[in-house]
Amino acid sequence: MAKIRIGKSRSGRDFSGAMTDISFLLIIFFLVTTVFISTQGVLIKLPELDTAPRRLHPDEIISLEIISEGKYKIGETLVNIEELVPLISGRIAALSEPILILGVNGEIKYQEVLTILEIAKENGASSFSIHYQESDPRGLKIGDQGK
Repeated sequence: MAKIRIGKSRSGRDFSGAMTDISFLLIIFFLVTTVFISTQGVLIKLPELDTAPRRLHPDEIISLEIISEGKYKIGETLVNIEELVPLISGRIAALSEPILILGVNGEIKYQEVLTILEIAKENGASSFSIHYQESDPRGLKIGDQGK
């Protein structure tokens, strides 16, 4: 006949599976109940379908061209970013409903376009248009892919 051992208690390591299950459930609970913050990109308000097109006077338009990273052409003047901010703010302040026309080509990075749009927005411009200067646009670069 086999002897039965009495007197030894169970060790704490037998319950590690239950602790793993509880911690896993807590992680899932916190993931489900957490509010995820998403940043908004460029908010665009498009005209209504029944809005009639309007003719623009050349004095209402601020024409800006991105030549290359950090080099811009506003009207016929070549400027860098430090010179651009006061020029844009002055022209926007002088107009009642300024419209920014931003010229870009396929070699410009998205960040350059967004920087200009942010500067224009901070200075009160709410209408803008972006156009490609090439007949066959290849798209804007997202980042340095070759570096």
